[in-house]
Formats: sequence, structure tokens, C-alpha cells
Amino acid sequence: MTINIELTSKEYKDLLSYCKLNNFNPETILKSSFLEGFKIEKYGLLSGSGNVVEKEVIKEVIKYVEVPVVEEKEVVKIEYVEIEKLVEVIKEVPVEKIVEITKEVIVEKETSDNNLKLKLDALQNTVQKLKLDNIEKDRQIKEYEKTIQDIQKFNDGTKAMYLKGSNLDNKI
Repeated sequence: MTINIELTSKEYKDLLSYCKLNNFNPETILKSSFLEGFKIEKYGLLSGSGNVVEKEVIKEVIKYVEVPVVEEKEVVKIEYVEIEKLVEVIKEVPVEKIVEITKEVIVEKETSDNNLKLKLDALQNTVQKLKLDNIEKDRQIKEYEKTIQDIQKFNDGTKAMYLKGSNLDNKI
């Protein structure tokens, strides 16, 4: 006895690709699938043998007993005293550091002209003064940077309080 099953082209392609991938015979897969589906229809979802399997299940029952808890409340009255605190705000000002690099080249040239020697001495004095100015300005810049860091450390941990008459929270 033979039974013909009509499949759509998509179903047929799915069946062939599954069988090709797993190296199965399409006729045996169709027959086994039909028989398993028929058993499910006939007996419902049971194990493969069709027998009922009994399992022992251990359930743990936990009972809770409520114990009344006595609540004690302690009322602490805290009074706030208005403190007026002046806070000095110092804004950070960007400081530009201008560094001029001068290269001193000593040229030894014997001249009989006193005028050139005087000019050379004047130029050397000017270069010396400019170097001292640069050193002094670097020292001032470092001092300003240290002052800015000290001010920032002071402002990090400060908090403010609102007045009692306001409708805002007490602390920020």
C-alpha cells in the first residue's frame, strides 16, 4: 500500500536540503516523521515508547510564622542656626607664557674701532637683562599657578546652605 503526500516546492526543497546536509534518505525521513506525528496525534505528547513514566518529586514546604515587631521611635529636634559666610570667588585667568629663545653667538673680531666695541658691550648687556627678565617672569607664572591650585583645593569641599525662609532644600 502506498500513500502519496503532496508537498509545496518550498517544503520539498527544505526536506531535500536537510537530508543532503545530514546524509539521510528522504523516503525514510518522511516515513519516520509521519509515524512520529501520528503517534503524537494518537497518544499525545509522551515518551518514545508510549508508556507513562512515574517520577518521584521531592517538594520542600517552608512555613513562615510572623512575629510582631515593636517599633521604637526616637524624636531628635535639630535646630539650624543661620550662619552668614562670605565666600570669595577667584576666577581663573589664563596666563600666556611667552618664551623667547636667544642664542648667544660670540664673534671675536679684532677691530680698531671703539664704536663697535661699545655697541657689542651694549648688546651683551641688553641680552643679559632680557634673560633676567625671562627668569623673573617664569618665577611669577609658577607662583600664579600655585595660587590657582590652592584656590581650587579650597573650593572643592565647600557646600552652601539656603536660608530657612526659602522653599529649597537645606543643603546643596
